[in-house]
Amino acid sequence: MRKERGERRKHKRFRDQSGAFVGIGPHFNKVCRLIDIGMGGLAFRYMAREKRPNVSFLDIFLTDRDFYSGYVPCEISLDFEMANKEPFDSITIR
Repeated sequence: MRKERGERRKHKRFRDQSGAFVGIGPHFNKVCRLIDIGMGGLAFRYMAREKRPNVSFLDIFLTDRDFYSGYVPCEISLDFEMANKEPFDSITIR
């Protein structure tokens, strides 16, 4: 894996190819698409109304492999708005 400029991760990340999701908030208030995961953390994409979700735990699950890991402690280190690919789409993706 080639490290990009400014890359500070200590562990390699693996891109999700299985359709994994992340549930955040009590009772899965948001279900987000997992982007990548590694020993040091994970990245996910979500539709946003607020800038940063207030979470300290999340749930990870795979829809096609019957896997679930609940109450995984987390700390959000980076949250940013992603570039909108559709010119008429008013949904904010973070």
